[in-house]
Amino acid sequence: MSMTPTQRVEILRACCCVAGADGEITADELAHVRTLAAAEGVGEASLTAMIERSERDPEFYKQQFNILREEPLFCLDVLLKVCVANGELKETELKVLKGLAKQLGISNEDLEERVKNASKDTD
Repeated sequence: MSMTPTQRVEILRACCCVAGADGEITADELAHVRTLAAAEGVGEASLTAMIERSERDPEFYKQQFNILREEPLFCLDVLLKVCVANGELKETELKVLKGLAKQLGISNEDLEERVKNASKDTD
């Protein structure tokens, strides 16, 4: 799959949003986010700003998803990987993912199946 640098940074922002949806980003979630940031050449100051905003602004995620519509299932899978990095998918994270899925045109069935598969990967 070929995504533009802008699209890949949008995925990073979306990952920050879902990881911070519960008001904190765990060490495991942060490790995944940092890996994505490093791959895209996003500096520490920019990443810190994204993380801080994701933890304090529950509306931040709504601004991140125009570009993600081109590869919605791929993006959802990346986001889920970050969400379950700490071994659980919290209700607040799931709520953000449901909103995302709706905005991206992903059915509830597809979301539930991907959540189930992502959760199995952490067992």
